[in-house]
Amino acid sequence: MSVRCSPSSASTSADCGSSMLTVSPGVVRGMRRLLLWLAMTETIVHIVPSSAHPPTSWQDRSTDRREPAVDASVASALHRSQVIDLTTTGRRTGEPRRIEIFLHDLDGRLFISGMPSPRTRAWVHNVAADPHVVVHLKRGVSADVPALARVVDDPAERRPLIEAAARQWGRDDVELMMVQSPLIEITPADAP
Repeated sequence: MSVRCSPSSASTSADCGSSMLTVSPGVVRGMRRLLLWLAMTETIVHIVPSSAHPPTSWQDRSTDRREPAVDASVASALHRSQVIDLTTTGRRTGEPRRIEIFLHDLDGRLFISGMPSPRTRAWVHNVAADPHVVVHLKRGVSADVPALARVVDDPAERRPLIEAAARQWGRDDVELMMVQSPLIEITPADAP
């Protein structure tokens, strides 16, 4: 595959030596989808500068030494209640949607809730349509963790999680939160 570098007025450009590499907005959207898919499937991508030369034979290539998707420091960081970013896939557009939200831990269960509202949040609809998400840790340890999410609807299952979120936030309106707060449980992709 070859790419021609030429100046243009398109919205996204990258330096291409002494010329300018121009990429259309459609290509940018496609690349974002690809990168999200790669993150969710734990695919490792190496970007090699054009000046680097590939090995001359298969014997020169190192063996695949993939680390577990979630190492000990990331696993520990996941289980600290904290503000994170969550990327879902838009149910209509297929585009990645990133929000800042609070990740809770209760006895090893990871979950996300929100303030009470009579309307269902877009990110909850997105999770219901496609459970593949990415948890972006950004406090202490920085990591992008592919995960599966599920909407928690059962009142008996919701109550202890909602009560934990209410305690964390210093709220006393648990009954309102039971009815109106969104709630999803998160399972990192490499967890059993």
